[in-house]
Amino acid sequence: MLSADGWFSMAVVSNGKTLREFYHKGEVFVLGNKGDLYELHISNKSPRRVMVVLNIDGLCAIDGMELADAGLGYIIEPTSLVIVECWRFETGDCAPFQFSCIPQGFEGKMDEPGNLGVIEATFFFEQRHPFYSSDWLSQSGYAVHKRSGSGWGKASEKRVIREQFAKEFSPTSTIVVQYEERSALEKMGVILLPKE
Repeated sequence: MLSADGWFSMAVVSNGKTLREFYHKGEVFVLGNKGDLYELHISNKSPRRVMVVLNIDGLCAIDGMELADAGLGYIIEPTSLVIVECWRFETGDCAPFQFSCIPQGFEGKMDEPGNLGVIEATFFFEQRHPFYSSDWLSQSGYAVHKRSGSGWGKASEKRVIREQFAKEFSPTSTIVVQYEERSALEKMGVILLPKE
């Protein structure tokens, strides 16, 4: 799904295939069979670095806790793609995303899902820092420019690194995709393709 501003996209991929999106009454749905594994392919087509805060089933995709306003996120470089395939925990454990399921063995590490069936990606541009000439910096005593804020780094296979990221105060864009099983989508009146 493409964001309204055209800078960002998010695809839900399961069993090696990008899931087809169904539009119904202004909302976007994908067919997600309970227990199936999935991953998110998120792209940044803008010329700026962004942080994407992922809210899956009402929980932060990084720590499995109820999403706080600040939110931890993934940093995506300009014109780049990141693949997010699992819940991440401070212990370094990585539990794969599953439709409508808390991964076995991780129940104690995660809050109870509060918004089951909703995948939300909120994008924040990195704050722009004022440019000062090197002469001014050396005269003022500011020889090193520091950034504030924190976030999580880029995904590389199953590894992430922690990196400082000063995000803008307001999000620039949000993408919301809902998942449901076939019977629920049919009850809502969403027209699906025949079973393959």
